Order: sequence, then structure tokens, then C-alpha cells
Amino acid sequence: MHVKQVQRWVITALVITTAIHFVGGLLLLIPYVGTDSAFWVLTVISAIVMAISIIGALLLHNKRWLSPWLLFAAVPVIISFIWVK
Repeated sequence: MHVKQVQRWVITALVITTAIHFVGGLLLLIPYVGTDSAFWVLTVISAIVMAISIIGALLLHNKRWLSPWLLFAAVPVIISFIWVK
């Protein structure tokens, strides 16, 4: 691998890991807020953050941003419905 490829993979790992930690924090916050509107707002924000991080990772690797990988942006929504509701 060339240095640029390694740099892309490292940045991608950092972007995705940071997004997962931020989304995890939002999902952990949902039960403590306790209102339905907060549930929806935090769930939508977590899905948007995941989608943006996935799009960023795809663009870093010069791939099309519309990809089946965007389906993983729904994971926070699924987790919030299973864990909270």
C-alpha cells in the first residue's frame, strides 16, 4: 500500500469510529430525557450523523456516495427502537 492509501484508511477509521461513539452517546441519552419528542429528535440526529460519516468515508475513497453502505445509517434507528421502545 502507498502512503496515501494508508492515510485514507486511517482517516476513514477515525471518521467512522468517532461517529459511532457520538451516536452511541446519543442513544444512551434517550432514556434519561424521557419524552417522545426527544426520542425522535435524538434518533433522527443519530441516523443523520451515521449517514454523513458513511458518505464521508465513501468520498474519501473516491466512491459514489449513493451506495448500499448507506443502509447502515439505519442501524441507530433499529437500536433505538429495540433498546428504548
